[in-house]
Amino acid sequence: MDDDTFAKMVDHFFDWHEKIQYAIVDMIGIMKKFPYIPFLLTLLRHEQSEYRVRALKALAQMEYPLDVEQLHIHFQSPVWQERLMALRLCARTRRQEMVDHIVLLMKDAVFSVRSQAAEALLRMPNGLDILEHIAQTSDDRYARDMALEWLERGRQYD
Repeated sequence: MDDDTFAKMVDHFFDWHEKIQYAIVDMIGIMKKFPYIPFLLTLLRHEQSEYRVRALKALAQMEYPLDVEQLHIHFQSPVWQERLMALRLCARTRRQEMVDHIVLLMKDAVFSVRSQAAEALLRMPNGLDILEHIAQTSDDRYARDMALEWLERGRQYD
């Protein structure tokens, strides 16, 4: 599809069936179509979580950094997929100011979210130290276990 046709599809985004809308958002991320970042940022505020999740995923694929204030609502979402994608974005952008929020999500009730939090921490400049601290001091058994698992993975790649 050429750029003009794609632009027209985005312009009429909400006229399309949901499955086509989702494909459009996915393609923005896959093809790294940076001019559409403002569009993705508007989808982050959509009332339906699937739009937010896919926008976060696309931004993660593009390694587009969001600040703590922009991600805070997604870190606290009742939708675990949204928390997971916010963490995936953190893992891709490796921004130190996210560490405290990521550490909190090591205690998430959902295994996949805890695992993504640990991966995001591992990718930080001092990630092994952070995971080591969690493994030794966390009051959450699942957070400690996840930290130990990702410490093992991280040491394999050193």
